[in-house]
Amino acid sequence: GDFIMGKDYLTSVKQYGKIEWDDEDDLIKQLINAAQDTLEAAGIPRDTDKDLYRLAVQRLAMHYYENREEIGGSSVMPMGMNWMIEHLRLGDGV
Repeated sequence: GDFIMGKDYLTSVKQYGKIEWDDEDDLIKQLINAAQDTLEAAGIPRDTDKDLYRLAVQRLAMHYYENREEIGGSSVMPMGMNWMIEHLRLGDGV
């Protein structure tokens, strides 16, 4: 799925994070990419078409957004993220 990187993900991440302005769209797209890279590094392919994958991307992207000054300093994952990654890895994400 090419739909994963497009406006579709941008819209859903902004809705998830309650971001109503457009002036940070490029930054948010980068953070979506970083979230997908993180999941890919954990063994989850980018084209995973599961709601749990979408939620994991949304949570990670918003985590990076909310902690953007600290990137590189702290590697703490959002609560529940390890559980999501494990379930996606096992293939039983909804």
